[in-house]
Amino acid sequence: SIQSIKKIKNLVIDEDSDNYRISGAIPSELCFNFKYPISVQYNDSSIVTVSSFAHFTQLILTETIELHMTGIGFPFTIIMSDDSSEQIISNENQFLLVLFSCLLS
Repeated sequence: SIQSIKKIKNLVIDEDSDNYRISGAIPSELCFNFKYPISVQYNDSSIVTVSSFAHFTQLILTETIELHMTGIGFPFTIIMSDDSSEQIISNENQFLLVLFSCLLS
């Protein structure tokens, strides 16, 4: 799911200023925002609490082959973009369904 978010959001680093940004216009494919904080787990079993989208972007863009995210802590809450309703995501399958739903909308 994290890999899907990376592709949807077109995350890149601005090489001129070392700032993290979204390339081009913000894509509409992701129809929700996370309600922060969320937790992500790395391949070394460490867990990081993510406090904002900017923080999440920074973590995604600084991943390496040696140290990268492998999962997200469940449950977490998302806020739907269309009506600001909140939805609790309890497992990976439920999260994937939301992601696919966004892509098909």
